[in-house]
Amino acid sequence: MLKLNYIVKGSVRGKISNHKKLHSAITSLLRDRKECASLGNGSYSDAEIFVSVNNNNNNYYIPVYPIGEECEIDLENLPRNIQVEINKE
Repeated sequence: MLKLNYIVKGSVRGKISNHKKLHSAITSLLRDRKECASLGNGSYSDAEIFVSVNNNNNNYYIPVYPIGEECEIDLENLPRNIQVEINKE
């Protein structure tokens, strides 16, 4: 059975949080960016959002959202019912 989860993880820090909805993962990503920036001294978030696909006990991580401090995300206009479609070809 195919199971999807949204994972917020950093290339250095590893897994930060796990979510069932993309909106929640984006909220976590934004919170992480804000908290890292508040540390000062040029600190920044290394977080990205991935879809974790578990198929027959094999995990695959697929990047689903662009990152970078210049990437602005408007949660007010982001649909809460975003779905990711996986083509199993």
